[in-house]
Amino acid sequence: MPRMGAFARALLSASSCVVAVAACGASARDRDVPLAGASAPDAAALAAIAPLAPMVGGTWWTSFPDGRRQAERWHLGPGGSSLRVDSYGNASGERTCGVVRVFYWHPAEQRLRLRAFLRGGRIVEGPVQRDGCGELADTVLAAPGAADRALVWQWTQEAADHARLWVAEGDARSWVPMTDWRAHRVASEEIRDLSIVDGSPSLPPALRAFTPLVGPRWQALRGGEVARTTRFRAVPFAELVHVRTTTGAGDAGEPEAELFVYVAPRGAPVQALLLLADGSVGEGAVTTMPSGAVRLDLECHGPRGAGSFQVELEVRDGGLRQRVVRGGSATSAIADRSWDFLSPSMAAAGD
Repeated sequence: MPRMGAFARALLSASSCVVAVAACGASARDRDVPLAGASAPDAAALAAIAPLAPMVGGTWWTSFPDGRRQAERWHLGPGGSSLRVDSYGNASGERTCGVVRVFYWHPAEQRLRLRAFLRGGRIVEGPVQRDGCGELADTVLAAPGAADRALVWQWTQEAADHARLWVAEGDARSWVPMTDWRAHRVASEEIRDLSIVDGSPSLPPALRAFTPLVGPRWQALRGGEVARTTRFRAVPFAELVHVRTTTGAGDAGEPEAELFVYVAPRGAPVQALLLLADGSVGEGAVTTMPSGAVRLDLECHGPRGAGSFQVELEVRDGGLRQRVVRGGSATSAIADRSWDFLSPSMAAAGD
């Protein structure tokens, strides 16, 4: 495959950011923290995200006639080729709408896509296009134990601090309106939602292997400095674990990678969506092995090629070992790497 080596090296480096660095506890040995070598996303990816980028910043509020309110915050993803939208209910934690939505450029399809993780393990998935009124997504809603439903979602920023979300059932040619919400933006406002937490014992059984990783601010060192920070966040309502890796010591660093691990209503029980800073996208199944290790089998597409990769995670002797191989082959000449990371207690002891 043309230029596969460069793509593989970028994927290996970035995937070590997403998962293995997150499990290193307080610190890791310098030799175990390779720096990313990925390039910037191409112009098409950035152009596709650009119309939605003004939604980033502040908090968007929607008020309903019965007194409920919904808040949303938009976040630019790794490399600027994706956007994540976190939705929150009111102060009591009651859910009013979607939980997490992701807009991302897909290199193989050369178009923008939407994937939304909703309450009760429902998934919305489909392509997004620009029309005269805003961003229009022609999607399918998949829910456990239910037939798929075709939906149309449209986002329009009507003014700098005013936006509209319109949802209908059907397709772009024939639909039945369902909801029509208008939101306004405030510069900043505290959001208190008891249903979205950093640490939660209520993850579904299929995601329990990630419970020990949820909550702490995991950091990795390079040259005595914090090189990366990774956070695992549980979103129990959506049966989702969201992993975000940034540069530097805090959450405010430049995003390098985002990983979404979720219980899927179709196909493999647990699946993953990986977004990297160079615009690469990885998708595939997640398996918990009898030993307790977790394996991600990913089909990845990026600006410099495509390929199949396995990411294996195993907690051992107070630390975590990650192994990345290409095509499931342990003898791959391109990708057969392992990293061992220290647990917090080992790092504190200077071991």
